[in-house]
Amino acid sequence: MRFLNFFKKILDKDNIQIHKNETSETHTEQSNIQTTFEIGPIYSYSDEETEIYNLNKLATEHKTNKRLDLAIETLKTVYDKKKKYYGYKDVEVNIRLALFLQQANMFEESITYLNEFREYKRNALNDMSKVEDKTRLMLQREKRYKEAITHGILSYIYKLINLDQLINEMKKIDDYTFRDLRKQLKEDLSSESINNMLTPLLTKAKETQNKEQYNKIITYHLKKFPSINPEQLQNDLKKLE
Repeated sequence: MRFLNFFKKILDKDNIQIHKNETSETHTEQSNIQTTFEIGPIYSYSDEETEIYNLNKLATEHKTNKRLDLAIETLKTVYDKKKKYYGYKDVEVNIRLALFLQQANMFEESITYLNEFREYKRNALNDMSKVEDKTRLMLQREKRYKEAITHGILSYIYKLINLDQLINEMKKIDDYTFRDLRKQLKEDLSSESINNMLTPLLTKAKETQNKEQYNKIITYHLKKFPSINPEQLQNDLKKLE
């Protein structure tokens, strides 16, 4: 953000110099340039992207009209077309489809779309954090609170690992952002932040008596940070379910 603000200041400074020397003619010319820039085409969508956009919009309309069956059918079409056109699975499609299926009382099928993404893109850390968080939410809706604890913790851990990677990237680009992110990571790794993440999960599951055991597992794996093995962490957490 500071990098963007700094860049904006440079633009503002140049803009001030222009206004000092401008005439009415140059002002008109500048306005025309600005207008052209603001309304000109920035990005041209492909036919495939337009098709997918319209299908997503249609799925929303079906859901609004309480036709969840048609909304799910349309989203499955989006899912198939994304896979056909781009050869990868889109986390937002997987998550949205899973949530719609759960609302239609098709929980077991809904989970398969989240599990599929786990198997396909484990290295997409931010997306994995989203998938684990949505799994946590869906399990809580099914009143499977103890299982939800595991996925809530995994979501947090994926977020931490992703933040660490961002820090390494920003170190070479922008020192201000690098320091801000490093400060954020330090806070998120603190025992206070871990406790704030864990307590609501345990309270909802009525498992506060096992808080020390969960903390021991989390602390053990965080000692290896950022080289944490999420699968091993998940296996250790499941022993408490």
